[in-house]
Amino acid sequence: VLLMPVSPQPPRMLGHKSTPLEDYLGDVYNLSASLAGLPGLAYPVGVFNGLPAGVQAMGAPFREDLLYRVARVTEKNTRMENAPWTRAMEGAK
Repeated sequence: VLLMPVSPQPPRMLGHKSTPLEDYLGDVYNLSASLAGLPGLAYPVGVFNGLPAGVQAMGAPFREDLLYRVARVTEKNTRMENAPWTRAMEGAK
């Protein structure tokens, strides 16, 4: 499993007016898994200015199970298991 950043920039506030270059750069790291035909999973690992910041895991073909296991271990070790945005979803279960 290869861990990579989701974006080259920190998360932006909702309603932020971005330039076309910012929009392009926001997606540039996510394209590699799709272009290579490999499974990828993006998930939060921390908080930056009150917003979730994440990484993406890229794995070998047909090994999505490893991505989920790595994400779960990361979630437990970074305390993202009890992140503020997960509490809002508890009522939806």
